[in-house]
Amino acid sequence: MSLTNWLKLLTEFSPVEITFKAMNSIAVFSIALTVTSIALVKKIKVGPALIVASIVVLALTENLKLTDKIIFNVLTLPLFYWVLAVITGVSILGSLLKHLDKIPLLVKSLESILRKKSIVVAALPAMIGALPMPGGAYLSAPMVEKAGKDTSLSKEKLTVINHWFRHQFEFFLPLYPGFILAVTLCKFETINFSMHTFPLALAGTFLGGFFLLKNEKFPSIKTKESSHWKMLFSAFWPVMLVFIPSLFGIPFLVSLALSIFTTTTIYRIYHTTLWKKWFTRAFNFNSLIMISGIFLFKETIELTKLSQSLAPELTAAGLPLTLVLILVPLLAGLLAGLGVGFVGICYPVLLPLITVNGNVSMAQAVLIYGSGWVGMMLSPAHLCLTLTNSYFDSNIQKVFKHLIVLGICLLWFLVLLVQMY
Repeated sequence: MSLTNWLKLLTEFSPVEITFKAMNSIAVFSIALTVTSIALVKKIKVGPALIVASIVVLALTENLKLTDKIIFNVLTLPLFYWVLAVITGVSILGSLLKHLDKIPLLVKSLESILRKKSIVVAALPAMIGALPMPGGAYLSAPMVEKAGKDTSLSKEKLTVINHWFRHQFEFFLPLYPGFILAVTLCKFETINFSMHTFPLALAGTFLGGFFLLKNEKFPSIKTKESSHWKMLFSAFWPVMLVFIPSLFGIPFLVSLALSIFTTTTIYRIYHTTLWKKWFTRAFNFNSLIMISGIFLFKETIELTKLSQSLAPELTAAGLPLTLVLILVPLLAGLLAGLGVGFVGICYPVLLPLITVNGNVSMAQAVLIYGSGWVGMMLSPAHLCLTLTNSYFDSNIQKVFKHLIVLGICLLWFLVLLVQMY
């Protein structure tokens, strides 16, 4: 019996009969989000929680017949295996840096340059975030852990710091696919859109510092190193070796493999036991389930056309345009958990509402982008959040409490900002 038939059998014997056809996309999404939240509160891992959410969406939209197709699509999707390979490679590179004591060296060099521990803790994920790479959170997490070792920062705050500060560049840096897609769809000049979104990065950095770092205890830095820039290069060159070739069109996975190979060769790290340990840590059943859950949820949202129905339903409900321009990208960001995802969902649907005489409103385009970014940062499907939470083994409820406060404050700033444009 196929998985589809099993699921149908389960729903037929359900003690509660529900009429699904009348249920709109907003209700379906709300129920799916509630189920995911309950699962996470019950300390179920993100991967299984998203698999359950996918089944709920299929059941509520009467699309259980798509189950086999969704699983088939994910298992035959090259991107699925590419992400698995990249995350495995990034984790191995992180293990290499840790083994070679590059992470303490990087932290020490930044302490010599920045002279303040709190700034170092925030700067480390931001540095890695300036180099867009899938699974980059796995690379910066051990750096944040090292920098926060002698501080009063909890595991939950370290999780949020690594997640929050690494994405500030995504507001304005034209290296991120989501940013590039937004500029292309709106037909804006890149520098013009960057200038209008840059204040969001400043606000995000300030809010992160205020809510995550302000009342914490940090030891004073007493280092007297004079060769800090040399130390920084010595610690950071393997990461730069991943980033620089990709600027010249070399595939990211190739650049990553090149960095691992070069680092291994230079330092002659050929111990079989070490490599087996690193590979087992990087690629395991929990990682596979986590990535599978994310991709199954994304595929479910796409095939059920849930995201495409949100904007028309919210508009038909008579909501003010500004509220629609906040809610649709916010919900899309929660669904996609990816910058290019919420941009691809929102802008094609919302552009007709913000275009006058062929010109797209800059203020409203920024409102859409900023709202989508907040939704993305709060999404359980966001890979950086799941990887960071997994690394620190933090309490996801406490993590979300911090993120929700930051997200609400940034949305308030966003609304005030666009009034000035």
